[in-house]
Amino acid sequence: MTTIACFNFDPTLVCVLRNALSATSAEVVAIGDEHGRMRKPSQIHVFHCVPGRSREFQRAALLKDSFPSTPLIITSFSSDSGVVIMALRLRAWDFVVLPHELDYLVGSVGDWITRVNAGLCQRRNNLFNIEKKRLVETVDKPDDGPSRIERAVEMIHQHLDERLYVERLAKECCMSVDTLRRCFRREYGMSIQNFIKRVRIERAASLLQQRRELSVKEVAFRVGYQDVSLFNRMFKDRMNTTPTIYRSGVS
Repeated sequence: MTTIACFNFDPTLVCVLRNALSATSAEVVAIGDEHGRMRKPSQIHVFHCVPGRSREFQRAALLKDSFPSTPLIITSFSSDSGVVIMALRLRAWDFVVLPHELDYLVGSVGDWITRVNAGLCQRRNNLFNIEKKRLVETVDKPDDGPSRIERAVEMIHQHLDERLYVERLAKECCMSVDTLRRCFRREYGMSIQNFIKRVRIERAASLLQQRRELSVKEVAFRVGYQDVSLFNRMFKDRMNTTPTIYRSGVS
C-alpha cells in the first residue's frame, strides 16, 4: 500500500483527500509541523502551501532535503506565482490547485504509482525538468502577455459549458492570477468574469437562432448555466429581452 504523507493540511482537507484517493488503495497520513514525527517512510509527500507565509519555503525545503528521493507534490488554494516558483525551485513532482484540481491530484498520484511499478520514475523526472525549465522561462514575462491572454480566451471558448475558474486559466497560461487579471483588463477593457459572461450570452444567442430544436434550458446548460432563472436574468441584462422573445424575434 502506498503511503501519502500530508504536511500543513487542515483536518477537513485531509478527509477530502482520503475520500478522493480511496480508489487508489493509498493510505493518507496527516503529519504535523515536524516531519520527524513520521512513524514510517512514505512513498509520496504532499505539502500544502499558503501564499504570503514567509516560512513556507523553508519548511518545504527542509522536507525535500530530508527526503530527497521521495516525490514532493505542492498544493495550494491559488496559482500565485510565488508558490509556483517555489514548487519549481524544490523540483517538485507536481503542483496542484485545490479544490478545483482534486481529480488531477488523484491522477498524478496514480501516475507516480504506475511509474514506480514500471521502473520509469527517472525518465519521468528528466522530462518534467524540461517542462519546469520552460515554465520558469515564461512565468510572468510582461512581453509574452498577449499570446498567453489569447490562450486564456481560447480555453474560455472551448470550455464554455464548464465552470471556469480564474486559477485554472492562470495556471494553464503560466501566469499568476493577479497578472492574468491585470493583462486581461488591459487587453479587453473588462474583468475576466465579465468577459466570460459576455461570451456565454453571445454563444447562447447564436444557439437560440441557429439550433431551434434546443430548448432554452438546453441552451443554458450548453453555455455553462445550470440555473435557468439566472441564465434568463443574465441574458436579459445583456440583450434587453428574454431568451424566448429573442428567439421569436429572429425567426
